Amino acid sequence: GDSGAGGNPGGTLGFGFEGGAGGGERGDSPGTDIPGMDTDTGDGSDSSSQTPSESDWSGVASLFCFCLARYNSYEFDIIRLQHQLGTGLFACEDQMIFSEESHSICGFNTNSIGPVKSPQRASMPASSGAWLNTEVFLRIWRLIRASGRFRNAEWTVKVDPDTVFFPHVLRDELTFRMNRVWSFAASTQSRFFFNTCQHVRGGFYGALEVISRPAVEAYLSNLDSCAVQFDTANIGEDLFCQKCLETTGAVGQTGYDLIMDGSCLGDIPACTPGHAAYHPFKSEAAWHQCWSAARLPVLGDGG
Repeated sequence: GDSGAGGNPGGTLGFGFEGGAGGGERGDSPGTDIPGMDTDTGDGSDSSSQTPSESDWSGVASLFCFCLARYNSYEFDIIRLQHQLGTGLFACEDQMIFSEESHSICGFNTNSIGPVKSPQRASMPASSGAWLNTEVFLRIWRLIRASGRFRNAEWTVKVDPDTVFFPHVLRDELTFRMNRVWSFAASTQSRFFFNTCQHVRGGFYGALEVISRPAVEAYLSNLDSCAVQFDTANIGEDLFCQKCLETTGAVGQTGYDLIMDGSCLGDIPACTPGHAAYHPFKSEAAWHQCWSAARLPVLGDGG
């Protein structure tokens, strides 16, 4: 993977700027444009019309979060626990949960996507995208595209159910960057995504995927052509997403401290406070234990 050496240390987690396939080479000082900034979404529309003016912008990063949770599995049990605690993706400004059929979680309805079968290629290590789940996530992304709900937030976040996720930590880091590191135009018009695992090629990793609104717009506009261009039957959804994002000129940002991911690091991570996410915890008890250890109480954020 890339070294991720950045020019601008950012916020509480010290993220740097990474030049990815989109062509960026360094961090830029506040008030300057950054590689990846482009108001052309690729579908003939102008992404600037979907972003607030600087005088109207609240200055706080907003999150649209989604996940896939299989109903008859520990994944749905963990999602129920997150809902009970008001944490995880339920602490995002908006959220969608996808499952085989629509189910109610205390009045919160999941979205049906039909059968979920994601075989694992035994000959490949998990760190290389061995879960062959791209076809499933193509269905999910098309439903997100049809809903249009991602347009109401500056950032879209895909999170796995077994990820302990603290939206307020991510929100604080993104808000810092949008106010202190990037210009307003770069913050609201750039095609950015975060690389979170330095041990895989490219670094974009599925437990927590963070993508700017203009990048999601371009990605969804190109989704169907990317599905033809790339071998969707033989790569994981995260690798497919990164490849498709790169075709739009989206630029990777270094975020290796964003998540403590055992699937990337090779061991179950310590749940020490200060990171936005921790992965994997595949039971209610294990998930809750990590959440309890890592949480930084923040009023109103379920954390």
